[in-house]
Amino acid sequence: MRRLVSIFVLCLAVVAAATAQSAAETSPWSLTVAPSVALPLIAGDFSGSPLFATAWGGSLSAEYSLKTSFPLALRLGADYSYGTFLPTADVDVPGSLGEVIFLAGASTSKDLNRLLSVHGFIDGGLAYGMLSSGTSAPYAAAQGGAGLGVQLGPTLQARLDACALYKAGLYGGVGATLGLNYALPTGGQTAQPRLLQLLSISMKSVFPVLRSYYDQDPVPGC
Repeated sequence: MRRLVSIFVLCLAVVAAATAQSAAETSPWSLTVAPSVALPLIAGDFSGSPLFATAWGGSLSAEYSLKTSFPLALRLGADYSYGTFLPTADVDVPGSLGEVIFLAGASTSKDLNRLLSVHGFIDGGLAYGMLSSGTSAPYAAAQGGAGLGVQLGPTLQARLDACALYKAGLYGGVGATLGLNYALPTGGQTAQPRLLQLLSISMKSVFPVLRSYYDQDPVPGC
């Protein structure tokens, strides 16, 4: 858990440093980094209570905004979570479950005002779970939800998301993230320095026989 927190703090520092170099225009790409929490509510086969306790982790995702009349963006992300097991018949169950999840999906958004916006999303993909006992297996994962965005600067936005999630064979539940979204700059050309340009030069008549005079006095101008 300490390693996850350290990685997240480092990501925030990188994003904050990049934001200091604000650009006039941003590209369709943006990156989001966020810690996450997942609360299992039902078993994976919908038969009853889950066997898993609350899982904590973090996520890193990228979005690409499409140039359409309707606000639509494609999403691609990777999550990592770590959780333990709930007691069974008042008996503690040792062990833990680590998960690596890859998701792809789409999102839409709407600006409420200059600072606030709302968005919705739906994702699906593949997860790979690893028990502390050494057993591991892949399984499907899906999530859908909505969130609130708060604009912190020209390229930086704070995001609070909540979602319903399902992991085939394990559990279904709810999840939440609180992170930062950074809109990448366009990477346009750097402005070139303007050179000095002389439009015209005019002088009065110059007489060669007076060259010794010109050694001490300037050539007369207009």
